[in-house]
Amino acid sequence: MGNKKKKNNTLFGSFSIFGKEKPLEKYVPIIMLLRVLAVILTAIFALCLGIFAPLCIMLGTEDPEYAGDFSTIVWLISSILYTLGIFVLMLGNSKIAAAIHVIASAGTLVTFFRYMELFKDVPDNNAPVWLYMPCLAITVLTVIITLLINLPKRKIKKNEKAPSILGDK
Repeated sequence: MGNKKKKNNTLFGSFSIFGKEKPLEKYVPIIMLLRVLAVILTAIFALCLGIFAPLCIMLGTEDPEYAGDFSTIVWLISSILYTLGIFVLMLGNSKIAAAIHVIASAGTLVTFFRYMELFKDVPDNNAPVWLYMPCLAITVLTVIITLLINLPKRKIKKNEKAPSILGDK
């Protein structure tokens, strides 16, 4: 009666990679919340606006200066990378997802600065300058998730005994 075994929670158990210690247990709710927020932002800004808007600009604009500009292609590629990165994040490879999102955010910044130059004479309400900028928030969320996942691993590794060069056990 005194020896009750604690039942493992499968949600916390799936994030725990070290034996008895559960380094991510206190971070799991916020990691899950941030992942859901990243998926929602990706669905809106990378999938809907990020793929359909550049395609509409390329196919629907009669002016070849706007339709054939490289920044629109960079915007489309960046949106595809954001979508790919969120799938990689959901599969559990947060470092790879962060790298993909950083590359995509570089493309977003290239698009931003090129569009600022390209649409400098167009009124703000007619230029697609701010449609893709929330994608930078996806990158920030992915980096935060990566830090939260990998920070407890570093603390545990930091406390391990260093190997001896003398061969002492």
